[in-house]
Amino acid sequence: MKSTKQITIIAALLFATSALPGCEKENNGNKLDSPREVKITVCPPTTIGKSTLISLDAVMERDGMKEDCTVSGNVISARLTPGRYALSLKASYHAEVSAVPIVVDYDGTVDVDAEENVAEFDAPLIYAPQDDHRGLLIREIFYTGTLDAHGKQYDDDKYIIISNSSLTTPQKLDGLVFIRSGHMTDLRYEAKPMPDLDNFLLIDIAYQFPGSGNDHVVKPGGSVIICQSAINHRESNPNSADLTIADFEWEDSKSAYEHDMPNNPAVPDMLPLYIYDSNSDFGWAMNTNGGHGYALIRPQWDDASSYLKNPKNTQRWTFTIAGIQGKIPGDPYIKIPNGWIVDFVATGLKDDIEWSIVSPLIDAGVACVVNDINSDARYSLSVQRKRTANGVSWEDTNNSTNDFEAKKGSLLP
Repeated sequence: MKSTKQITIIAALLFATSALPGCEKENNGNKLDSPREVKITVCPPTTIGKSTLISLDAVMERDGMKEDCTVSGNVISARLTPGRYALSLKASYHAEVSAVPIVVDYDGTVDVDAEENVAEFDAPLIYAPQDDHRGLLIREIFYTGTLDAHGKQYDDDKYIIISNSSLTTPQKLDGLVFIRSGHMTDLRYEAKPMPDLDNFLLIDIAYQFPGSGNDHVVKPGGSVIICQSAINHRESNPNSADLTIADFEWEDSKSAYEHDMPNNPAVPDMLPLYIYDSNSDFGWAMNTNGGHGYALIRPQWDDASSYLKNPKNTQRWTFTIAGIQGKIPGDPYIKIPNGWIVDFVATGLKDDIEWSIVSPLIDAGVACVVNDINSDARYSLSVQRKRTANGVSWEDTNNSTNDFEAKKGSLLP
């Protein structure tokens, strides 16, 4: 009898650069009858995207005694008598989502059935990014806008700051993509199918950083500013920011939708890859109350256009809100594998958070500036990542509630 099973596990994550030893081999001397062939296939975490196994170390024990096992690639083999065995392993992967090897510690149990001559198991590993302070982070999101001298809302001066939290390693921006989530934290609805948050983020906006590979490098501790319109907004609103200092703007000279926002030819344009419902006036508008999530991703597609047009990478659905059924209008959302996400920040209102729009392994919280919708107190405030206790880097616990605080926009007068 042959079967394939999944092992229940608890996984702890570490980052490391050292190689790992091979499978430890010890014979516990137990000579019980009728051993079975056992094969365990170690499956890499889905959240790290494309990866290569560097090393795999496995130990199997029963009643405190170690069993012989062999490792070949990602498969562990052993001859075991029926019973329950503890399995501990350590897998190390090269992955594009990390500058250093990703190491996953795994602990689980294997139940060998007396009726099975050959038992096959899958060991699916789980990976959640940790606070290693070695990569690019979204440091500040200014989405609220300002009020002008007459108390009128000014909405064109929004910006985002991305920083390199590494103290030693430069980080390349070329080819990375800045995206906006399709779903909002303050608008929950029942949909068919529901979002597969364990594996994908659904997005409705994607802008790519230009460059051929080494054109835009963020030095250790350095930052870049991306903005809606890289002009001196103080000329028309003294409460606003001079964004001529920006490094990139997402309003390009050949805009994907009609607008009257000026483009600064001296500041490089980001490349619009996808804009949900591009005929809408709300194309790449940042909601002044928050609600969307924003992420920096490192795409692993071979061709952006082909990926975005492939139906298997899109999602449409029917929804139910307050008992009313309907279909989401406009273009579909795009599915982005969680493993492509470099950093993600959810935004919203403290008193109006209805659901999570991303896997809690990516972001378990929401960054907020105010409690209530349309509060005038929100203007001129941004969400800013807190400094670590030692002051040399920024908090990154994958919980935006804890990692961010509301402060006056750092670029405002």
